[in-house]
Amino acid sequence: MKKNSILNSIVLFLLSIALISCEGETVIERSVKNETSNTITVKASLPGNSNYTKTIEIGQSELLYLGGDGMGASSQVEYPASGINSMVIINSTGDTCLKDYTIENNWEIYVEHTKKTPSRYNHKYDFVVFDSDF
Repeated sequence: MKKNSILNSIVLFLLSIALISCEGETVIERSVKNETSNTITVKASLPGNSNYTKTIEIGQSELLYLGGDGMGASSQVEYPASGINSMVIINSTGDTCLKDYTIENNWEIYVEHTKKTPSRYNHKYDFVVFDSDF
């Protein structure tokens, strides 16, 4: 009787380790892409960086922040502006971007399943700025 109990405990322990190791992950990358004819400056309040300031050259992209949901692998799109407390974009002539970063449709969203076991999804959310946004 004792042998069965020990054997059951070992099997449950090994099964729980196997399930935990198969949880997977979701990596979320938020960026600003400059498709204008001017250099732009992004000023934002982000997780872990309340004074984020980056200058982005014409045709370039800069990472706002990299994160994950901590809940395993998911293809479910997250709200792109999640974690961005504020963001202002100014071009080199001093004009302020009028495009609203809090509107989901203003982001380009890409989701890729990059690994099967453990499952991994990469989410890329790009806030693309054009001349017409100023």
